[in-house]
Amino acid sequence: MVIIDSRKPADREAGYIEGSVPLPDFDTTGASLAKHLASKSTPVVFYCNGERCGRSGNAANVAIKEGYTNIFWFRGGWEEWEKKGYPVAKD
Repeated sequence: MVIIDSRKPADREAGYIEGSVPLPDFDTTGASLAKHLASKSTPVVFYCNGERCGRSGNAANVAIKEGYTNIFWFRGGWEEWEKKGYPVAKD
C-alpha cells in the first residue's frame, strides 16, 4: 500500500504520516503516479489537510481517470490523524 500526501509542500513541513509520499494534487498525473505505484491495482491512499480540503479528492479523481483501481480516500486527513494522536513524522 502506498500513502500519498496530496498537500502543498509548505503543509508537509508541519508534519506528515510516516512513510507517505509527497505528491501534491497539482503535480498528480499519470506519469507521477506511475513513479510511485507498481501497478494500476496497487492499493493507494490519498490524504490532505482534512474534510474541508479537496486536494486528496482531486488527486484520487486523477488516479481514477488514469485507470487505477484500488484507490482509497482518507477524508479526515491530516487533521484527523493529528487529533487522534497517531505517529507524526517531520523532516
